[in-house]
Amino acid sequence: MPPATEDFRPDVEPDVRPEESWDSAALLIKPSMEIEAEAAPESVYEPEPEVPEPVAAAPVPVTEPVSFMRAVVVRPDLHQHGKRLLWGVLCVLLLLGLLVQGMYRERDQWATLKPEIKPVLQTFCKVLGCRISPVQRIEALILDSATFHQVDQETFQLHLVVKNKTQLALALPAVELTLTDLTDQPVMRRVLLPAELGAKSDTVAAVGEWSAMANLRVKADTAQPSALGYRLLLFYP
Repeated sequence: MPPATEDFRPDVEPDVRPEESWDSAALLIKPSMEIEAEAAPESVYEPEPEVPEPVAAAPVPVTEPVSFMRAVVVRPDLHQHGKRLLWGVLCVLLLLGLLVQGMYRERDQWATLKPEIKPVLQTFCKVLGCRISPVQRIEALILDSATFHQVDQETFQLHLVVKNKTQLALALPAVELTLTDLTDQPVMRRVLLPAELGAKSDTVAAVGEWSAMANLRVKADTAQPSALGYRLLLFYP
């Protein structure tokens, strides 16, 4: 006959706290909540640093300048107007200077081309100490013809014709007479001015001619070879 069953009682009694519940739902939910709490780390709150408020700078005391150091206030429009006026005056003075210089250098040609302004140029020359002379253009004068022959033992006669090729009245030139020997070497040289050639005017008319004649005394000198030829040259002294 089997032995009678006895109630099983463990040697150690389980520690059952009266306040805890043995609800099966509580036993299933509690471990899961603990796992979630361990998986999600708690967020650490860090306070934002405080930005110090800007401190207003102390006002700088303004010192009023001394009376003799105060700047003169000039209106911009007056300043620009003054500059333009100054440049205008300088330009006018430069133009007048160029005009005066041109009148001084070309006074002879202006007096020839514009006879009506000749009195003005004469007054201008009185102030500057100059004089008005006929235009000199030696390249426009040509020696058209010339003769030189002996009248008596010591007298020779020179006759020449000078032509003007331009449309302007030109100043009369001087004439250089050179006597040459048999080898064309100069034996005697003499310069004849327009007055010595009998000129009654100081100009050659435009596209005109000037005829001149003069008697020259040439003393015979046995120490020098006799003159057999001559040369003439027109120039302005």
